[in-house]
Order: sequence, then C-alpha cells, then structure tokens
Amino acid sequence: MTLPSGTNCEWYCNFTFPKSAQRVKYTILKNVHNHEINPAQVSHVIAKYWRFSEEMIQDLKFFMDCKVAPITQLEVLKKKYPEHVFHKQDVYNAIYKLRQDNNEKLDTTSLLDILFEKISQDPR
Repeated sequence: MTLPSGTNCEWYCNFTFPKSAQRVKYTILKNVHNHEINPAQVSHVIAKYWRFSEEMIQDLKFFMDCKVAPITQLEVLKKKYPEHVFHKQDVYNAIYKLRQDNNEKLDTTSLLDILFEKISQDPR
C-alpha cells in the first residue's frame, strides 16, 4: 500500500515459519498507525487482485493480433475492468509472456511500435 511520504507509520508485523512447524506464527505485532487506514487500498496490496482472468488474457491476445500498442492495451483494460488493479509492468510482462508463448518473431513493425512506445515514455 502506498502511503503518503513522511507518515512514519509505526505498524510492524513479523512472521516465522520454521521447517519443523505446521503453521505460520507471528512473533511481533506493533498495531500502531498514525494515519487513516483505507480499506479501498487493499486491492493494491493483495496479489490475487493483480491476476489476470482468462477473459483479460483473451483481450490481450486480441490486442496483440491487432498490433495495439501496450500502453493503449493497458488503458483499455483499465476502462473495461474498473474493479481490477492494473500495474503497467504486470501488463507488459503478460504481453511479453504471450509473445513468448506464441513464439512470435519481432518484425520491423513490432520493433518500431516498441521503439515509439519507449520514446513516448521518455520524459526528455
């Protein structure tokens, strides 16, 4: 969860799971917060909210077939699935994995798309 900088939140929890144990145990819990806790931010922390559904994967495959730029794919996914948390790097990694799975060779057009994408991200 991203907190405003400078909160100096004291909350801390430490867990242990020794090889000989049957379950995880917490050893330290300092349940002190100096900021408001927002339950709406939970989806940004828990990994299961980051996973792509099969429908999302199919959308990514379709976008790839149509040669849609990755940043555009991300924006479309955000609009189509507003309840899902999308991180740019996760979408890019999924696209890369799909390309690897398809054994897709980078042709000149794809290379140019990637180059233009990188140029548009460069703040210079």
